[in-house]
Amino acid sequence: MCMFSGLTSPSGITLNPNTGTIYVIDRGTAHRVAQIDPTTRAVTTAAGGNGIGNALNQLSSPGGIFFDSTTNSLVIANTAAHNIVRWNIGATTGTVLA
Repeated sequence: MCMFSGLTSPSGITLNPNTGTIYVIDRGTAHRVAQIDPTTRAVTTAAGGNGIGNALNQLSSPGGIFFDSTTNSLVIANTAAHNIVRWNIGATTGTVLA
């Protein structure tokens, strides 16, 4: 099985060191952050994936990502929206930080 099956244009990666979950920016047509389960290699959406845009449930050409273990969240450079968002793991929307 291909680990990155279902990704259109992976461009950045971070890891949750507590769970081993891998988070990948998928910039292509998805405008999302995908998560890869370390055991099953299943690829699901962790953030965005609701089309390109500036709404709190969307990402717009995400360009960088960091896993913040103190808040159990992803910090994402939302490049085309010109902002930085925090997306708590399991949430359906993000919060604009800057």
